[in-house]
Amino acid sequence: MDNESVSTELTCEFLQNHLERAAHCVSATIPGDEFRKILKLAMRNKAFAISKLNHLHGLTRQHEVKLAGHDLRVLLMLASKAHPRERRHKLRVV
Repeated sequence: MDNESVSTELTCEFLQNHLERAAHCVSATIPGDEFRKILKLAMRNKAFAISKLNHLHGLTRQHEVKLAGHDLRVLLMLASKAHPRERRHKLRVV
């Protein structure tokens, strides 16, 4: 069980590596638990509302999720921008 939680931990590096790998793919299949975590994080980004990715909500119960390359890239980009570590850099107390 620990190996599963480690493999799907959403670090900035994890998201960046997946975004680089998805840069040229036409489609990709990812594990359902990984997809749900990425989607949940991406939904924190205000731009999610205009991203036209609302159709992805219907895929949350699947064991594996097949996504178009464009959808995966947008989802990963939104998730990486919403990541707590990424947001921490923007907040500055003067």
